[in-house]
Amino acid sequence: MKKFWLVLTLLFFIISPVSAKGAPAIRLNRARQQIILRYIQHVPSQYTQSARTLAVYLTQPFDNKIEKMQAIAYWIAANITYDSYKYNNGKENKRNMKYHYDVLKARTGICGDFAQLFQEMTQYAGIRGVKFVSGYVVDTRRLQNKYSPHQLGDGHAWNSVNINGYTYYIDTTWMATQQLSVKGSSKYNPWSHKQEIWKRLRTNNTAKTTANIRSYYFLFTPQDEVRKFGEHHFAVSSD
Repeated sequence: MKKFWLVLTLLFFIISPVSAKGAPAIRLNRARQQIILRYIQHVPSQYTQSARTLAVYLTQPFDNKIEKMQAIAYWIAANITYDSYKYNNGKENKRNMKYHYDVLKARTGICGDFAQLFQEMTQYAGIRGVKFVSGYVVDTRRLQNKYSPHQLGDGHAWNSVNINGYTYYIDTTWMATQQLSVKGSSKYNPWSHKQEIWKRLRTNNTAKTTANIRSYYFLFTPQDEVRKFGEHHFAVSSD
């Protein structure tokens, strides 16, 4: 059985659309990373009222593209909660997709909200080349030249950026570790949903929340993701 999986893995790197050789890994400075994490924990509330003012405040102390993007991505991951009630795999909650609100003010959203907010804030910060990417996350068993809807599963959204001629991904949804869900009912209830959002707004960001950010998903490559986790962010389109 072990030989079988070894052969399968080798075949994957030969036929997969994800090349075994890809973009070089970007090594982040740990000391600078800690400085950025401490900085995003103490953003005065007056700067969080709009994406523009927040982006300017978050990036002002930093003088390079990567650190500016880190500050924005880390703040989103620490302060925006994934709203599993807005989007649920079950059919009865599909209409939740029509429920829109200001993600920055509600501090909750789904993957498309995370990615759109990151793209918008990087634009306000003067960072060019950040794209909104839509696609799927698939495991190595489904990495083939052609995909069926059944093989792909649920859609996902994230961001990409070009650095030194290479494409890197930023997935602020997967960087975040908090999730909002309404307890006691599997059916969509707008009032209960809004109550959970209000509770979230009264909860201050903590050092623990910031420490739990999954920083791997900042500037990762599809090749490295396959090697580490056997998963692949498969892009369908980008804007």
